[in-house]
Amino acid sequence: MHRFVFKFSLGIIFLCLILGFEHYSNIDIQIENVFFDRENQRWLIYPALHKELSFLFYKGLKQVLMVIGIFCFVRLLASIKYKDLRTNNRPFLILLLSIIFVPLVVAGAKYFTNVYCPYQLDIYNGAYPFVRIVDAYPADFIQPKPGRCFPAGHATAGVALMAVF
Repeated sequence: MHRFVFKFSLGIIFLCLILGFEHYSNIDIQIENVFFDRENQRWLIYPALHKELSFLFYKGLKQVLMVIGIFCFVRLLASIKYKDLRTNNRPFLILLLSIIFVPLVVAGAKYFTNVYCPYQLDIYNGAYPFVRIVDAYPADFIQPKPGRCFPAGHATAGVALMAVF
């Protein structure tokens, strides 16, 4: 238990450091600027290409997680019936729980952070002002709909799959 508390506390400290670094640096904007063509005022992956690649960016990752989750679930069910499969179930259980709970936590976090996607921001010809994660929107800004882009869904798949290690 003591080891868990230490690791959990270390994780919280690292999360705070990362959020602090993001808040007081412009590294996120510098990375986004690499993918935005200021001369033509468009993203390098323009809307038509983005639509073609959406399977790779969004649906494909969800399907990979679903297949891995189904495999883990079937493996755990099979271990109930077959005694020789009962050993070493812990990795499959951890991976299955990660695939279920990490996306749920991230989906909930999207409602808390209220951050818009880069393509929606006024600094990239969008309609919404750029604010940092913990900052308030300008007083004169009337928010037509809340932002739901942070944490990113496609990155969530990678975090869920970290349980493999």
